[in-house]
Amino acid sequence: MERINLIQHGELQKTTLIPGSKINGADLKDLFELSKEICQTNIYCGLAMNQIPLELIKQRSGYQSHCRIIFLRPEIYGGGESSVLEDTLIINPRIKVKNRETYLGFEGCGSVDFDQTLMLVRRPTDFKLSGLFYMSGMGLPKYEEVESKNLEYFNASQHEIDHLNGYTALNFPEKLVNPLEESEFIVDIEQLRQILEDGGGKSLYVYANDRLEKIPYQDIVRR
Repeated sequence: MERINLIQHGELQKTTLIPGSKINGADLKDLFELSKEICQTNIYCGLAMNQIPLELIKQRSGYQSHCRIIFLRPEIYGGGESSVLEDTLIINPRIKVKNRETYLGFEGCGSVDFDQTLMLVRRPTDFKLSGLFYMSGMGLPKYEEVESKNLEYFNASQHEIDHLNGYTALNFPEKLVNPLEESEFIVDIEQLRQILEDGGGKSLYVYANDRLEKIPYQDIVRR
C-alpha cells in the first residue's frame, strides 16, 4: 500500500455511536486489515476511522459512513503491563478519567500537517478505557474495560478518541504546552533539537501569547 494522506485538522467530522445492528464481523475484519495496512505503511501507533478518506472505507468495507472506531497498536510500545497485547479495533470507545493526575508527552498526528509536526500534550494518566474490542480472528467484538497501566498505549487511545469527536490536539490550548516555558517540563534547546530530529526534522506547535504558533524546525536549530 502507498502512504495514505489522512483527513486534516479542521476537516474531521464528529462520529456517532454505532448501533449493535450495524456491527458485524465481516466489516470489522475489513476495517481491521485496512487500519493495520495504513498504520504499518505510515508508521502510526493508532488511527481513528474518521481520519481515513471515506471513499477508501467504502471500497474496503461495507460501511458507508465514518465509524466510531479506533485502531491501536500496543506492540509498538512493547506491551507493558496491559492485558491487551494485540492490534485492536475498539468500537464505540469511552474513557473515564479517575483523577486529576496528568503527564506530558510529545505527539505527532497524521491529521496535523500530515504528521510533519510535533506537539507537547498534557493528558490524564489514570483512566479506564471501555468499548467493544475486536482483534484478529474474532467473529464478533467483546466488551472490555481496561486500566491505563500501559501509559503510552492508552495515551494513544485518548488521542484517537479526540479525532472521533472531530478534534486534534490543536483544538485544546489547555492541553498544548510550550516545552521551553512549562516549569514541569523545561527542555533545553539541544534536547528539543534532538527530539525534533528523532521525529524526522519536524516543526513544533505551541500556544504562545494566547495564540497558536508553529515553530519551524530550522528556526529551533538556529537558536
